[in-house]
Order: sequence, then C-alpha cells, then structure tokens
Amino acid sequence: CPANYYADVSTSTCVHCEGAGTSAAGSTAITDCLCNSPGYYGSFGSCTACTAPKTSEPGALTSTDCWSAGQCDITSLGSVTGTSKVTAAWSGSGCLRGDSAAPTARKDASLIGIGDGMALLFGGQDPTKTNNDVHVLDLKSRVWVRMPTTGVPPTARSKQIAVSWIDPASTATKVTIFGGDDGAAKVDVHTLDIKSAVWSGVIATTGATPPSDMKAGQYVAISYVEPIANVPYLVLWGGTKVRMLNLLNYTWSIMETKFTFLPPSIIEGQTAVSWVHPVTNEAHMTLFAGYTNRNFETREVFTLNLATQTWSGPMSTSGTPPLGRMEHSAISWI
Repeated sequence: CPANYYADVSTSTCVHCEGAGTSAAGSTAITDCLCNSPGYYGSFGSCTACTAPKTSEPGALTSTDCWSAGQCDITSLGSVTGTSKVTAAWSGSGCLRGDSAAPTARKDASLIGIGDGMALLFGGQDPTKTNNDVHVLDLKSRVWVRMPTTGVPPTARSKQIAVSWIDPASTATKVTIFGGDDGAAKVDVHTLDIKSAVWSGVIATTGATPPSDMKAGQYVAISYVEPIANVPYLVLWGGTKVRMLNLLNYTWSIMETKFTFLPPSIIEGQTAVSWVHPVTNEAHMTLFAGYTNRNFETREVFTLNLATQTWSGPMSTSGTPPLGRMEHSAISWI
C-alpha cells in the first residue's frame, strides 16, 4: 500500500488512514497510522482535531497535548520531568516545545533544589556564551528538561545568587536571583514563579540595597523563614555585612550581628549552607573557606545563628579538614 494507507488483510484492500493520520508506504495495520499533523492528536489509527483555538505539535498523543497560543501554563512539573517531551504542560507562545536537550557544559551557574526531587539550573557561562536559560533536572530519573519561561528574564549572566522559597500566600515555589555578572557587576533582583514559569522582570527594592560596586562572587546567600511572622528572606553575606531581603515586599535591611570571638574574615569565594539545630530548632547559616581579608585562601568555618544574630567562629572542627580553597561548592543534608 502507498503512503497514508494500510493493508486490510480481511478485505485485501488498502485503507486510507483516518482523518489527518499518516503512514509509511507498505504499512500493514491501522496501528501504523500516526497522528503527525499539527493541530491533531491520537495514536493507533485515531487522529482527532484539537478543540479550536488550540493546536499541537506533530505526534501529539492525547488532548492534553493541545495547547493555546499565548499561554505558558505549567499544570505540573511531574508532567514533564522524567520525560523527553515538553508538550502541553509548558506550552504556548514563547515556550520551548519538543525534545529537550541537556544544558551545555558551563561554569559559574546556579543549581538549587526546588522540591519534589528536582533541581533548577540557571545561567552560567559555557565555552561560547553567557546564558540565562532555565533547566530542571529530575534527580530520580536523571532526565533534564528545559523550562520555557515568559515574562522578562534576567540578562544572561554568571556568578549570580539563587535561592528557592515558598510563597506563604499561594504556597507556590519561587526562585529569586540576585546579582551576578553580565559584563558588569549586578545588584538587581528577579523572581521566577515555578508553577506559572513567569519571570518578574527587575524588581524594585527598597531599604539598605547592597552597594553597586560589590563584585560578583563576593557574596553568598541562603533562604530563611522568620518563624514568628512566617516571612521568607534571602539572607546575603558579602564583605562585612549581613543583609536580609524580605521576599514578600522586597525590602533590604542590615542584620546587626554580634560575635562570640571574631567576625568572619572570609570576603570572597566562600560557600554558605543553611541548617536547623535539632535541639533548639533555630536556623543557622554556616560559611566555609574562601578568600580572606588577610589575603589567603582559608579553610575556616563560621556560623551565624539567625535567631540570636550571633556569629561563632572560627569553629573548632575535628578530623582532617579540606585544604584552603575558594569558588567551591557545598550543600547541607540530613
């Protein structure tokens, strides 16, 4: 039988595939008819038009693969992570659909957990360019999916700060980007809503804004929820001050910290992790290594108790510590 037909053995005839279905020449069963026309969905011989004004990619299987132009709605991260297709869940004008390649090899990017066993990658430099793309890695299936976004994203940059947090009003997971280097040092703030995949654009902040001459790589940050008012904060350490950005009203403030022995000497290239004390249930931020104001790479550890606003350190540690270093990575885990 020619293309778009299949052989019906019972009648010894060639039968045309239904509707917009197509098949290769020599097809021998109705299941060889596929729905390869845009605006249709189906499989195994059935090809149904998407309900207007929706359309679809060639090869769409179900009505959920039909999407509306001008939308970029995410129904569920789980509907796309763990698969190689980005279809109706992330769809519409400005959204990437189709096969999703892994991100290019890069440095100075941000990789943070966003819950549900998934991590989000933003920005960084690959061998040919600086990026502002977003990718999600399903840590269970180890499959990358590029996350298409709308709104106004940050400029392509590297060495930025990224924290994830939960909006207490909507319970939506959000990612806030601070600073970085796009050819110049940045101190701007952007937030990405993970469910809607919409970037906020540059957010106007007030209060004790970080200095504009603060170079990328000089600061680290964690997310922190103030337990009494349930307000999420970005806690930023860089240079000599701890700054807190209220993520509900985007107001900067300076935390007036105390110290039990010495204030942190680390000024650049350090890492920061957050953790909760199992007895007091108080949140902490711990700094490790980096370049010091004494002009060498250290392996010192400092911890800030966010409840008492008190620094401890350099901390006494046991075992064989790593060598002094900077521009490394660290995570906290239970």
